[in-house]
Amino acid sequence: MFKFPKNYTTLKFLAGLMLCTASASALAFCYPINYKNEHAIAVNPSSNKIYDLNGVFANNTCRIYDYEFQSSYVSVIDGATNQIDTRLNFRNFQPFGDWSPDLIAVAVNPATNKIYVAGYRIAAVIDGKTNTLEIVPTGISPHVVAVNPITNRIYVTNNDKTVTILDGVTDSILSTVAVGSDNSTFKHAIVVNPVTNKIYVTNGGDDTITVIDGATNTTRTVAALKHPFALAVNPVTNRIYITNNDNTITIIDGATDSIIKTLVVGSDNSAFKQALVVNTVTNKIYVINENNDTVTIINGATNNTSTLTTGVTPRAVALNEKTNKIYVANYGSNNVTVIDGATNTTATVPVGTHPNALAVNPETNKVYVTSEDDVAITVIDSSTVVEFYNTQLDNYFLTANTSEASAIDGGSAGPGWIRTGNTFKSGGSTAVCRFYGSQSPGPNSHFYTLLGAECDRLKQLQTTIPATEKRWNFESLDFISTVPINGTCASGLLPVYRAYNNGFARGVDSNHRISTSQAAIQEVTNRGWINEGIVMCAPIGVTQP
Repeated sequence: MFKFPKNYTTLKFLAGLMLCTASASALAFCYPINYKNEHAIAVNPSSNKIYDLNGVFANNTCRIYDYEFQSSYVSVIDGATNQIDTRLNFRNFQPFGDWSPDLIAVAVNPATNKIYVAGYRIAAVIDGKTNTLEIVPTGISPHVVAVNPITNRIYVTNNDKTVTILDGVTDSILSTVAVGSDNSTFKHAIVVNPVTNKIYVTNGGDDTITVIDGATNTTRTVAALKHPFALAVNPVTNRIYITNNDNTITIIDGATDSIIKTLVVGSDNSAFKQALVVNTVTNKIYVINENNDTVTIINGATNNTSTLTTGVTPRAVALNEKTNKIYVANYGSNNVTVIDGATNTTATVPVGTHPNALAVNPETNKVYVTSEDDVAITVIDSSTVVEFYNTQLDNYFLTANTSEASAIDGGSAGPGWIRTGNTFKSGGSTAVCRFYGSQSPGPNSHFYTLLGAECDRLKQLQTTIPATEKRWNFESLDFISTVPINGTCASGLLPVYRAYNNGFARGVDSNHRISTSQAAIQEVTNRGWINEGIVMCAPIGVTQP
Protein backbone atom coordinates (compact mmCIF):
# COMPACT_ATOMS: atom_id res chain seq x y z
CA MET A 1 0.00 0.00 0.00
CA PHE A 2 1.14 3.53 -0.80
CA LYS A 3 2.34 5.45 2.25
CA PHE A 4 0.64 8.81 1.98
CA PRO A 5 2.67 11.99 2.48
CA LYS A 6 2.56 13.62 5.88
CA ASN A 7 0.25 16.57 6.38
CA TYR A 8 1.39 18.14 9.64
CA THR A 9 -0.85 20.72 11.26
CA THR A 10 0.82 20.72 14.65
CA LEU A 11 2.03 23.92 16.27
CA LYS A 12 5.39 24.81 17.68
CA PHE A 13 4.59 25.76 21.27
CA LEU A 14 6.43 29.03 21.74
CA ALA A 15 6.01 30.85 25.04
CA GLY A 16 2.39 29.81 25.40
CA LEU A 17 1.20 31.05 22.02
CA MET A 18 -2.29 30.04 20.95
CA LEU A 19 -3.50 29.28 17.47
CA CYS A 20 -6.95 27.95 16.69
CA THR A 21 -8.55 26.32 13.68
CA ALA A 22 -12.22 26.04 12.83
CA SER A 23 -14.45 25.10 9.93
CA ALA A 24 -17.23 27.18 8.46
CA SER A 25 -19.63 25.74 11.03
CA ALA A 26 -17.41 24.60 13.85
CA LEU A 27 -15.81 25.48 17.13
CA ALA A 28 -12.22 26.63 17.39
CA PHE A 29 -9.27 24.35 18.01
CA CYS A 30 -7.02 26.28 20.36
CA TYR A 31 -3.73 26.26 22.20
CA PRO A 32 -2.93 28.45 25.24
CA ILE A 33 -1.74 31.99 24.69
CA ASN A 34 -0.54 34.73 27.04
CA TYR A 35 -1.22 38.14 25.58
CA LYS A 36 -4.28 40.30 25.08
CA ASN A 37 -5.93 43.03 23.03
CA GLU A 38 -5.06 41.79 19.58
CA HIS A 39 -6.54 44.15 17.03
CA ALA A 40 -4.63 43.97 13.73
CA ILE A 41 -3.65 41.09 11.48
CA ALA A 42 -2.41 40.80 7.89
CA VAL A 43 -1.63 37.98 5.44
CA ASN A 44 1.02 37.73 2.76
CA PRO A 45 -0.59 35.38 0.22
CA SER A 46 2.69 35.07 -1.69
CA SER A 47 4.64 33.66 1.25
CA ASN A 48 1.63 32.24 3.15
CA LYS A 49 2.77 34.03 6.30
CA ILE A 50 0.46 35.75 8.76
CA TYR A 51 1.47 38.80 10.81
CA ASP A 52 -0.42 39.38 14.04
CA LEU A 53 -0.05 42.34 16.39
CA ASN A 54 -0.11 41.12 19.99
CA GLY A 55 -0.63 42.76 23.36
CA VAL A 56 1.90 43.17 26.14
CA PHE A 57 3.60 39.89 27.05
CA ALA A 58 5.95 38.82 29.84
CA ASN A 59 8.42 36.17 28.69
CA ASN A 60 9.50 35.07 32.17
CA THR A 61 6.19 34.86 33.99
CA CYS A 62 3.74 34.28 31.12
CA ARG A 63 1.57 36.85 32.86
CA ILE A 64 -1.23 38.56 30.98
CA TYR A 65 -1.08 42.37 31.05
CA ASP A 66 -4.49 43.82 30.31
CA TYR A 67 -3.50 47.14 28.77
CA GLU A 68 -6.09 48.35 26.29
CA PHE A 69 -4.70 48.82 22.80
CA GLN A 70 -1.09 48.33 23.87
CA SER A 71 0.62 45.87 21.55
CA SER A 72 4.33 45.21 21.71
CA TYR A 73 4.82 42.10 19.58
CA VAL A 74 4.31 40.86 16.06
CA SER A 75 3.83 37.10 15.78
CA VAL A 76 4.85 35.59 12.45
CA ILE A 77 2.82 32.47 11.66
CA ASP A 78 3.58 30.00 8.90
CA GLY A 79 0.25 29.35 7.22
CA ALA A 80 1.42 26.04 5.75
CA THR A 81 2.20 24.43 9.08
CA ASN A 82 0.39 26.66 11.60
CA GLN A 83 3.74 26.99 13.38
CA ILE A 84 4.95 30.20 14.91
CA ASP A 85 8.11 31.23 13.10
CA THR A 86 9.01 33.99 15.52
CA ARG A 87 7.71 36.77 17.74
CA LEU A 88 9.28 40.18 17.23
CA ASN A 89 9.51 42.33 20.35
CA PHE A 90 9.18 45.98 19.39
CA ARG A 91 10.12 47.14 22.87
CA ASN A 92 13.70 46.29 22.02
CA PHE A 93 13.64 48.75 19.13
CA GLN A 94 12.05 51.91 20.50
CA PRO A 95 13.22 54.64 22.90
CA PHE A 96 10.50 54.43 25.51
CA GLY A 97 11.90 51.82 27.87
CA ASP A 98 9.10 49.83 29.41
CA TRP A 99 6.42 51.75 27.55
CA SER A 100 4.47 49.82 24.99
CA PRO A 101 4.99 50.94 21.37
CA ASP A 102 1.21 50.55 20.90
CA LEU A 103 1.24 48.72 17.57
CA ILE A 104 -2.09 49.25 15.84
CA ALA A 105 -1.67 48.74 12.09
CA VAL A 106 0.08 46.31 9.75
CA ALA A 107 0.27 46.13 5.95
CA VAL A 108 2.05 43.75 3.57
CA ASN A 109 3.73 44.31 0.24
CA PRO A 110 3.58 40.81 -1.29
CA ALA A 111 5.74 41.90 -4.22
CA THR A 112 8.75 42.74 -2.01
CA ASN A 113 7.87 40.48 0.95
CA LYS A 114 8.10 43.40 3.32
CA ILE A 115 5.71 44.07 6.18
CA TYR A 116 5.08 47.57 7.52
CA VAL A 117 3.91 48.13 11.08
CA ALA A 118 2.71 51.37 12.69
CA GLY A 119 2.00 52.33 16.28
CA TYR A 120 1.54 55.49 18.28
CA ARG A 121 5.24 55.59 19.15
CA ILE A 122 6.94 53.67 16.35
CA ALA A 123 6.91 52.56 12.72
CA ALA A 124 8.97 49.71 11.34
CA VAL A 125 9.56 47.37 8.43
CA ILE A 126 9.96 43.60 8.71
CA ASP A 127 11.91 41.67 6.10
CA GLY A 128 9.66 38.69 5.38
CA LYS A 129 12.59 36.53 4.28
CA THR A 130 14.69 36.96 7.41
CA ASN A 131 12.12 38.21 9.97
CA THR A 132 14.51 41.05 10.82
CA LEU A 133 13.14 44.33 12.06
CA GLU A 134 14.16 47.89 11.19
CA ILE A 135 12.73 51.16 12.49
CA VAL A 136 11.63 53.61 9.79
CA PRO A 137 11.24 57.38 10.18
CA THR A 138 7.77 58.94 10.18
CA GLY A 139 5.92 61.89 11.67
CA ILE A 140 4.52 62.14 15.19
CA SER A 141 2.43 59.16 16.37
CA PRO A 142 2.15 57.05 13.19
CA HIS A 143 -1.29 55.57 13.03
CA VAL A 144 -2.26 53.75 9.82
CA VAL A 145 -0.20 52.33 6.96
CA ALA A 146 -0.99 51.46 3.33
CA VAL A 147 1.13 50.07 0.47
CA ASN A 148 1.11 50.56 -3.27
CA PRO A 149 2.77 47.33 -4.49
CA ILE A 150 3.07 48.65 -8.06
CA THR A 151 5.06 51.79 -7.22
CA ASN A 152 6.57 50.30 -4.06
CA ARG A 153 5.56 53.32 -2.04
CA ILE A 154 4.38 53.13 1.56
CA TYR A 155 2.03 55.70 3.08
CA VAL A 156 1.88 56.24 6.85
CA THR A 157 -0.64 58.59 8.46
CA ASN A 158 0.63 60.55 11.45
CA ASN A 159 -1.14 62.44 14.20
CA ASP A 160 0.56 65.73 13.29
CA LYS A 161 -1.65 66.22 10.22
CA THR A 162 0.81 64.59 7.84
CA VAL A 163 1.34 61.49 5.73
CA THR A 164 4.87 60.10 5.46
CA ILE A 165 5.74 58.62 2.07
CA LEU A 166 8.44 55.94 2.13
CA ASP A 167 10.49 54.46 -0.70
CA GLY A 168 10.01 50.70 -0.43
CA VAL A 169 13.46 50.01 -1.85
CA THR A 170 15.38 51.95 0.81
CA ASP A 171 12.57 52.38 3.38
CA SER A 172 13.58 56.03 3.66
CA ILE A 173 11.37 59.12 3.55
CA LEU A 174 10.63 60.45 0.07
CA SER A 175 8.20 63.14 1.13
CA THR A 176 5.93 64.36 3.91
CA VAL A 177 2.49 65.61 2.88
CA ALA A 178 0.15 67.78 4.94
CA VAL A 179 -3.39 66.43 5.26
CA GLY A 180 -6.43 67.84 7.06
CA SER A 181 -6.46 70.54 9.68
CA ASP A 182 -7.42 68.74 12.86
CA ASN A 183 -5.33 66.66 15.28
CA SER A 184 -8.18 64.37 16.32
CA THR A 185 -6.53 61.15 17.47
CA PHE A 186 -8.51 58.75 15.28
CA LYS A 187 -8.87 60.93 12.23
CA HIS A 188 -6.88 59.13 9.52
CA ALA A 189 -7.71 56.05 7.52
CA ILE A 190 -5.91 55.52 4.24
CA VAL A 191 -6.37 53.49 1.06
CA VAL A 192 -4.45 53.22 -2.21
CA ASN A 193 -5.79 52.84 -5.73
CA PRO A 194 -2.84 51.09 -7.41
CA VAL A 195 -4.37 51.55 -10.89
CA THR A 196 -4.66 55.35 -10.76
CA ASN A 197 -1.83 55.79 -8.25
CA LYS A 198 -4.00 57.92 -6.00
CA ILE A 199 -4.13 57.73 -2.23
CA TYR A 200 -7.17 58.68 -0.17
CA VAL A 201 -6.94 59.80 3.46
CA THR A 202 -9.87 60.52 5.79
CA ASN A 203 -9.76 63.63 7.99
CA GLY A 204 -12.54 62.97 10.47
CA GLY A 205 -11.82 66.09 12.49
CA ASP A 206 -12.55 68.52 9.66
CA ASP A 207 -15.05 66.46 7.62
CA THR A 208 -12.85 66.06 4.55
CA ILE A 209 -10.70 63.57 2.71
CA THR A 210 -7.32 64.33 1.18
CA VAL A 211 -6.45 62.91 -2.24
CA ILE A 212 -2.72 62.42 -2.86
CA ASP A 213 -1.43 62.09 -6.42
CA GLY A 214 1.12 59.31 -6.10
CA ALA A 215 3.10 60.55 -9.12
CA THR A 216 3.61 64.12 -7.89
CA ASN A 217 2.67 63.95 -4.19
CA THR A 218 0.39 66.93 -4.70
CA THR A 219 -2.91 66.97 -2.85
CA ARG A 220 -6.47 68.11 -3.17
CA THR A 221 -9.33 68.12 -0.68
CA VAL A 222 -12.85 66.75 -0.97
CA ALA A 223 -15.23 68.38 1.50
CA ALA A 224 -18.91 68.01 2.44
CA LEU A 225 -18.52 64.78 4.44
CA LYS A 226 -19.60 64.11 8.03
CA HIS A 227 -16.80 62.71 10.21
CA PRO A 228 -15.47 60.27 7.58
CA PHE A 229 -14.08 57.20 9.22
CA ALA A 230 -13.35 54.24 6.93
CA LEU A 231 -12.84 53.94 3.19
CA ALA A 232 -12.38 51.39 0.44
CA VAL A 233 -11.63 51.62 -3.27
CA ASN A 234 -12.75 49.68 -6.30
CA PRO A 235 -9.83 50.05 -8.74
CA VAL A 236 -11.87 48.44 -11.53
CA THR A 237 -14.66 51.04 -11.49
CA ASN A 238 -12.49 53.79 -9.97
CA ARG A 239 -15.01 54.44 -7.21
CA ILE A 240 -14.14 55.28 -3.61
CA TYR A 241 -16.55 54.46 -0.79
CA ILE A 242 -16.34 56.37 2.52
CA THR A 243 -18.30 55.72 5.72
CA ASN A 244 -19.53 58.76 7.61
CA ASN A 245 -20.81 59.18 11.12
CA ASP A 246 -24.30 60.26 10.03
CA ASN A 247 -25.46 56.87 8.72
CA THR A 248 -24.28 57.54 5.19
CA ILE A 249 -21.81 56.32 2.61
CA THR A 250 -20.17 58.86 0.30
CA ILE A 251 -19.26 57.62 -3.17
CA ILE A 252 -16.51 59.48 -5.02
CA ASP A 253 -15.67 59.31 -8.72
CA GLY A 254 -11.92 58.67 -8.80
CA ALA A 255 -11.56 60.30 -12.21
CA THR A 256 -12.74 63.71 -10.99
CA ASP A 257 -12.42 63.20 -7.22
CA SER A 258 -15.93 64.56 -6.84
CA ILE A 259 -18.89 63.22 -4.86
CA ILE A 260 -21.38 61.46 -7.10
CA LYS A 261 -23.72 59.84 -4.56
CA THR A 262 -24.55 59.67 -0.85
CA LEU A 263 -26.34 56.59 0.43
CA VAL A 264 -28.08 55.99 3.77
CA VAL A 265 -26.85 52.90 5.64
CA GLY A 266 -27.71 51.71 9.12
CA SER A 267 -29.60 53.82 11.62
CA ASP A 268 -27.16 54.61 14.41
CA ASN A 269 -24.59 57.39 14.84
CA SER A 270 -22.08 55.38 16.86
CA ALA A 271 -18.72 57.05 16.26
CA PHE A 272 -16.74 54.00 15.18
CA LYS A 273 -19.49 51.81 13.85
CA GLN A 274 -18.56 51.10 10.25
CA ALA A 275 -15.97 49.21 8.31
CA LEU A 276 -16.37 48.21 4.69
CA VAL A 277 -14.89 46.07 1.95
CA VAL A 278 -15.25 46.01 -1.85
CA ASN A 279 -15.53 42.95 -4.07
CA THR A 280 -14.03 44.11 -7.35
CA VAL A 281 -15.23 40.98 -9.17
CA THR A 282 -18.94 41.33 -8.33
CA ASN A 283 -18.84 45.12 -7.82
CA LYS A 284 -20.54 44.83 -4.46
CA ILE A 285 -19.65 46.74 -1.32
CA TYR A 286 -20.24 45.38 2.19
CA VAL A 287 -20.63 47.89 5.06
CA ILE A 288 -20.98 46.76 8.65
CA ASN A 289 -23.36 48.67 10.92
CA GLU A 290 -22.01 47.97 14.38
CA ASN A 291 -24.92 49.12 16.53
CA ASN A 292 -27.58 47.72 14.21
CA ASP A 293 -26.12 44.19 13.93
CA THR A 294 -26.43 44.35 10.16
CA VAL A 295 -24.43 44.53 6.94
CA THR A 296 -25.50 46.86 4.16
CA ILE A 297 -24.77 45.50 0.67
CA ILE A 298 -24.35 48.12 -2.03
CA ASN A 299 -24.68 47.16 -5.68
CA GLY A 300 -21.87 49.17 -7.24
CA ALA A 301 -23.56 49.25 -10.65
CA THR A 302 -26.88 50.68 -9.46
CA ASN A 303 -26.08 51.94 -5.94
CA ASN A 304 -29.13 50.04 -4.69
CA THR A 305 -28.79 48.63 -1.17
CA SER A 306 -29.97 45.60 0.76
CA THR A 307 -29.42 44.50 4.35
CA LEU A 308 -28.40 41.25 6.04
CA THR A 309 -28.49 40.46 9.75
CA THR A 310 -25.17 39.55 11.38
CA GLY A 311 -24.20 38.58 14.90
CA VAL A 312 -24.08 41.07 17.74
CA THR A 313 -21.87 44.14 17.30
CA PRO A 314 -20.14 43.47 13.97
CA ARG A 315 -16.67 44.97 14.29
CA ALA A 316 -14.61 43.94 11.22
CA VAL A 317 -15.15 42.62 7.70
CA ALA A 318 -13.01 40.85 5.09
CA LEU A 319 -13.64 38.97 1.86
CA ASN A 320 -12.25 36.30 -0.39
CA GLU A 321 -12.88 37.34 -3.99
CA LYS A 322 -11.94 33.88 -5.29
CA THR A 323 -14.73 32.17 -3.36
CA ASN A 324 -17.06 35.20 -3.14
CA LYS A 325 -17.34 34.75 0.62
CA ILE A 326 -17.54 37.66 3.05
CA TYR A 327 -16.54 37.32 6.71
CA VAL A 328 -17.87 39.56 9.48
CA ALA A 329 -16.35 39.44 12.98
CA ASN A 330 -19.10 39.90 15.58
CA TYR A 331 -17.53 41.37 18.70
CA GLY A 332 -20.60 40.98 20.90
CA SER A 333 -21.64 37.42 20.03
CA ASN A 334 -18.15 35.87 19.70
CA ASN A 335 -18.63 34.51 16.21
CA VAL A 336 -18.08 35.22 12.54
CA THR A 337 -20.89 35.59 10.05
CA VAL A 338 -19.96 34.01 6.70
CA ILE A 339 -21.90 35.49 3.76
CA ASP A 340 -22.17 33.68 0.45
CA GLY A 341 -21.86 36.58 -1.97
CA ALA A 342 -23.74 34.71 -4.70
CA THR A 343 -26.87 33.95 -2.67
CA ASN A 344 -26.58 36.26 0.37
CA THR A 345 -27.15 33.25 2.60
CA THR A 346 -25.23 33.21 5.87
CA ALA A 347 -23.55 30.76 8.22
CA THR A 348 -22.11 31.33 11.67
CA VAL A 349 -18.72 30.21 12.98
CA PRO A 350 -18.01 30.34 16.74
CA VAL A 351 -14.63 31.94 17.46
CA GLY A 352 -12.82 33.44 20.45
CA THR A 353 -14.17 36.04 22.86
CA HIS A 354 -14.62 39.49 21.31
CA PRO A 355 -13.27 38.99 17.78
CA ASN A 356 -12.04 42.30 16.43
CA ALA A 357 -9.97 41.78 13.27
CA LEU A 358 -9.80 39.43 10.28
CA ALA A 359 -7.47 38.65 7.39
CA VAL A 360 -8.04 36.35 4.42
CA ASN A 361 -5.55 34.33 2.42
CA PRO A 362 -7.34 33.80 -0.92
CA GLU A 363 -4.70 31.31 -2.07
CA THR A 364 -5.27 28.88 0.79
CA ASN A 365 -8.90 29.86 1.46
CA LYS A 366 -8.18 30.38 5.15
CA VAL A 367 -9.43 33.20 7.33
CA TYR A 368 -7.55 34.41 10.41
CA VAL A 369 -9.56 35.99 13.23
CA THR A 370 -8.08 37.71 16.27
CA SER A 371 -9.98 37.84 19.56
CA GLU A 372 -9.48 40.47 22.21
CA ASP A 373 -10.39 38.89 25.51
CA ASP A 374 -9.56 35.22 25.33
CA VAL A 375 -6.46 36.09 23.33
CA ALA A 376 -6.79 33.65 20.47
CA ILE A 377 -6.33 33.49 16.74
CA THR A 378 -8.98 31.36 15.07
CA VAL A 379 -8.29 29.93 11.62
CA ILE A 380 -11.47 29.28 9.66
CA ASP A 381 -10.77 26.37 7.37
CA SER A 382 -13.41 24.99 5.00
CA SER A 383 -11.67 21.64 4.48
CA THR A 384 -13.69 18.55 3.67
CA VAL A 385 -12.71 15.06 4.84
CA VAL A 386 -12.96 12.68 1.87
CA GLU A 387 -13.28 8.89 2.09
CA PHE A 388 -11.50 6.53 -0.34
CA TYR A 389 -11.88 2.76 -0.72
CA ASN A 390 -9.42 0.30 -2.26
CA THR A 391 -11.29 -2.43 -4.04
CA GLN A 392 -8.26 -4.74 -4.07
CA LEU A 393 -7.28 -4.31 -0.41
CA ASP A 394 -10.76 -3.89 1.10
CA ASN A 395 -9.23 -0.86 2.80
CA TYR A 396 -10.68 2.59 3.67
CA PHE A 397 -8.71 5.82 3.89
CA LEU A 398 -9.52 9.43 4.85
CA THR A 399 -7.89 12.74 3.98
CA ALA A 400 -8.71 16.42 4.36
CA ASN A 401 -5.77 17.40 2.17
CA THR A 402 -7.00 18.37 -1.31
CA SER A 403 -3.58 17.81 -2.87
CA GLU A 404 -3.39 14.33 -1.37
CA ALA A 405 -6.91 13.53 -2.58
CA SER A 406 -6.04 14.70 -6.08
CA ALA A 407 -2.90 12.55 -6.04
CA ILE A 408 -4.93 9.49 -5.11
CA ASP A 409 -7.41 10.29 -7.89
CA GLY A 410 -4.46 10.44 -10.27
CA GLY A 411 -3.18 7.00 -9.29
CA SER A 412 -0.21 8.07 -7.15
CA ALA A 413 -1.37 5.78 -4.35
CA GLY A 414 -1.47 2.75 -6.59
CA PRO A 415 -4.37 0.97 -8.32
CA GLY A 416 -7.80 0.30 -6.91
CA TRP A 417 -8.52 3.55 -5.03
CA ILE A 418 -11.93 5.15 -5.61
CA ARG A 419 -13.95 7.82 -3.83
CA THR A 420 -16.93 6.40 -1.99
CA GLY A 421 -18.89 9.65 -2.09
CA ASN A 422 -18.87 9.91 1.71
CA THR A 423 -17.49 13.18 3.06
CA PHE A 424 -17.79 15.25 6.19
CA LYS A 425 -16.53 18.65 7.28
CA SER A 426 -13.39 19.27 9.26
CA GLY A 427 -13.98 21.48 12.26
CA GLY A 428 -14.42 21.32 15.98
CA SER A 429 -12.56 21.63 19.23
CA THR A 430 -10.05 18.76 19.00
CA ALA A 431 -7.46 17.67 16.46
CA VAL A 432 -7.59 14.18 14.94
CA CYS A 433 -4.38 12.12 15.14
CA ARG A 434 -3.45 10.19 12.03
CA PHE A 435 -1.31 7.05 12.30
CA TYR A 436 0.21 4.78 9.67
CA GLY A 437 1.61 1.28 10.07
CA SER A 438 3.99 0.17 7.32
CA GLN A 439 3.96 -1.98 4.23
CA SER A 440 6.08 -4.41 6.19
CA PRO A 441 5.68 -5.59 8.89
CA GLY A 442 2.39 -3.63 8.92
CA PRO A 443 -0.33 -2.86 9.51
CA ASN A 444 -0.51 -1.59 5.93
CA SER A 445 -3.24 0.87 6.84
CA HIS A 446 -4.09 4.16 8.56
CA PHE A 447 -5.81 4.82 11.86
CA TYR A 448 -7.56 7.97 13.11
CA THR A 449 -8.43 9.00 16.64
CA LEU A 450 -9.09 12.26 18.47
CA LEU A 451 -6.19 13.90 20.23
CA GLY A 452 -6.31 12.56 23.77
CA ALA A 453 -5.85 9.32 25.68
CA GLU A 454 -6.02 6.90 22.74
CA CYS A 455 -3.68 9.02 20.64
CA ASP A 456 -1.25 9.39 23.53
CA ARG A 457 -1.29 5.65 24.20
CA LEU A 458 -0.44 4.82 20.58
CA LYS A 459 2.37 7.38 20.57
CA GLN A 460 3.75 5.78 23.72
CA LEU A 461 3.57 2.30 22.21
CA GLN A 462 5.46 3.60 19.19
CA THR A 463 8.41 4.41 21.47
CA THR A 464 8.47 0.94 23.03
CA ILE A 465 7.66 -1.36 20.09
CA PRO A 466 10.58 -1.92 17.68
CA ALA A 467 10.11 -0.78 14.09
CA THR A 468 10.62 -4.38 13.03
CA GLU A 469 7.30 -5.28 14.67
CA LYS A 470 3.77 -4.22 13.81
CA ARG A 471 2.90 -0.85 15.32
CA TRP A 472 1.14 2.44 14.57
CA ASN A 473 3.38 5.41 13.72
CA PHE A 474 2.12 8.93 14.34
CA GLU A 475 1.97 11.00 11.13
CA SER A 476 0.07 14.21 11.77
CA LEU A 477 -2.88 16.05 13.20
CA ASP A 478 -4.92 15.53 10.06
CA PHE A 479 -8.17 17.44 10.58
CA ILE A 480 -10.38 18.81 13.36
CA SER A 481 -13.44 17.37 15.06
CA THR A 482 -15.34 17.45 18.36
CA VAL A 483 -15.29 14.99 21.26
CA PRO A 484 -18.65 13.24 21.90
CA ILE A 485 -20.20 13.73 25.33
CA ASN A 486 -21.30 10.44 26.88
CA GLY A 487 -21.30 8.84 23.45
CA THR A 488 -23.53 11.46 21.81
CA CYS A 489 -23.02 14.63 19.78
CA ALA A 490 -24.32 18.04 20.77
CA SER A 491 -27.13 19.68 18.81
CA GLY A 492 -25.94 20.97 15.45
CA LEU A 493 -23.19 18.36 15.11
CA LEU A 494 -23.20 15.11 13.16
CA PRO A 495 -22.10 11.83 14.77
CA VAL A 496 -19.09 10.19 13.13
CA TYR A 497 -19.02 6.41 13.50
CA ARG A 498 -16.07 4.03 13.36
CA ALA A 499 -16.11 0.36 12.36
CA TYR A 500 -13.20 -2.07 12.80
CA ASN A 501 -12.47 -4.96 10.45
CA ASN A 502 -11.32 -7.15 13.38
CA GLY A 503 -8.05 -7.57 11.54
CA PHE A 504 -6.09 -8.87 14.53
CA ALA A 505 -8.41 -11.83 15.03
CA ARG A 506 -8.70 -12.47 11.30
CA GLY A 507 -4.96 -12.32 10.69
CA VAL A 508 -5.16 -9.42 8.23
CA ASP A 509 -4.03 -5.78 8.42
CA SER A 510 -6.24 -3.77 10.73
CA ASN A 511 -8.44 -1.18 9.04
CA HIS A 512 -11.23 1.11 10.15
CA ARG A 513 -14.05 2.82 8.36
CA ILE A 514 -14.97 6.27 9.69
CA SER A 515 -18.13 7.87 8.38
CA THR A 516 -21.16 9.98 9.27
CA SER A 517 -23.26 7.56 7.21
CA GLN A 518 -24.97 4.91 9.30
CA ALA A 519 -25.70 3.01 6.09
CA ALA A 520 -21.99 2.88 5.29
CA ILE A 521 -21.19 1.53 8.74
CA GLN A 522 -24.01 -0.99 8.49
CA GLU A 523 -22.67 -2.22 5.16
CA VAL A 524 -19.32 -3.24 6.65
CA THR A 525 -20.78 -4.62 9.89
CA ASN A 526 -22.93 -6.88 7.71
CA ARG A 527 -19.59 -8.22 6.44
CA GLY A 528 -18.31 -8.97 9.94
CA TRP A 529 -16.77 -5.62 10.93
CA ILE A 530 -17.24 -4.38 14.51
CA ASN A 531 -19.23 -1.17 15.05
CA GLU A 532 -17.25 0.92 17.57
CA GLY A 533 -19.96 3.57 17.79
CA ILE A 534 -19.61 7.37 17.75
CA VAL A 535 -15.98 8.43 17.96
CA MET A 536 -16.22 12.12 17.01
CA CYS A 537 -18.71 14.81 16.00
CA ALA A 538 -18.54 16.75 12.73
CA PRO A 539 -20.03 20.09 11.68
CA ILE A 540 -23.15 20.14 9.58
CA GLY A 541 -22.43 19.89 5.86
CA VAL A 542 -21.76 16.30 4.71
CA THR A 543 -22.41 14.12 1.72
CA GLN A 544 -24.03 10.81 2.49
CA PRO A 545 -24.97 8.57 -0.44
